[in-house]
Amino acid sequence: MQLHSFPDLDLVAVNAAYRRVFGYTLEEVKGQAWRERHFPDAGQREAAAAHMYDVLGALRVGATPPASPMIALTTSNGTRRLGRCHLALSGGDLVMAWEDLTDVQQAQEALSQSERRFRSMVEQSLAGVFVVSDGHWIYVNPAFVRMLGASGDELLGRDPLDFLDDSSRADEIGRAHV
Repeated sequence: MQLHSFPDLDLVAVNAAYRRVFGYTLEEVKGQAWRERHFPDAGQREAAAAHMYDVLGALRVGATPPASPMIALTTSNGTRRLGRCHLALSGGDLVMAWEDLTDVQQAQEALSQSERRFRSMVEQSLAGVFVVSDGHWIYVNPAFVRMLGASGDELLGRDPLDFLDDSSRADEIGRAHV
């Protein structure tokens, strides 16, 4: 968390969490130095400042401020942390609380990569694979499509029992109710 004097926005205090996440001491970022440290790129610095002024304008008139976009901030060792900023006016100061989203973003990306690898493995499998939900096929892989001699579009949304003869269907329905 950062505490800024208002309206000049000079940084006057940082808490332990800020020091731990970003690696800067107050002496390294006080005044206006925090902007150059966190946003070495002038374009990023300008975009962050524009958003901050939009939020401050809304706070001053009691309106709901716009949501903060995910912002990449540079730490003291040069790495980037992804965060979302929450601003509040408190007395004569501006409180800037950072929500660190780096680990969440990395976990989401790892999950997405894992899902892509799994889907690729299932799509390339020689074994027929399908998923049934609420009594209907919601996924069929190419091997399963070849086994039934139908297109995926013909299978998706259908009840698997539709593809059984009458005696097999009766056996399957009987097993389902046991």
